[in-house]
Order: sequence, then structure tokens, then C-alpha cells
Amino acid sequence: MNEIAVKRFDMRNLYYYQMGNDYKGSIKGFNYKVEPVDDKFRVTIWHGMLSSDVAEPEIENEFSFDDEGFEKMLDWLEETYQKDIAK
Repeated sequence: MNEIAVKRFDMRNLYYYQMGNDYKGSIKGFNYKVEPVDDKFRVTIWHGMLSSDVAEPEIENEFSFDDEGFEKMLDWLEETYQKDIAK
């Protein structure tokens, strides 16, 4: 498991999402939302001060709703964050 991403994004475990919960967070203006949608993880990223309900999504991606998809989602989120802070 990508422990760096789990800690950086304060990510919940797979069971949390299997129960239908979503999770939102922010790191210095890099905002993200992880939600279970149609048996997939959907991850949305945006910047700024607006909430996910009103912000315009800048990047979205989906992953399979299983252990492998959870791992890939963590890796993608960390990679996307690293690219963002390198700008």
C-alpha cells in the first residue's frame, strides 16, 4: 500500500467507501474528493476556496472498486499531487 499517499491524504480504508461514504480533503489548495460511484472510485480534483458542490472539476478519474483499484487510485492521487506542486 502507498503509505505516503495514505498519510498525506488522510485516506480512509476500502471498507469506508464500501459503506457508501465519500471523502474530501485539501492540501494547500489542492482539493480532492473520493467517492464510490457505480461500483468505481471516482476522484475529482480542483483548486481554490470553493467546495466540491460548486467548484468546477479540473481533473477526474475512475478506478475499479476493489483492492487493486484502491491502490491505483492512491498512486494516481499522489502522482497528480506531485505534478501539481512541481509547477
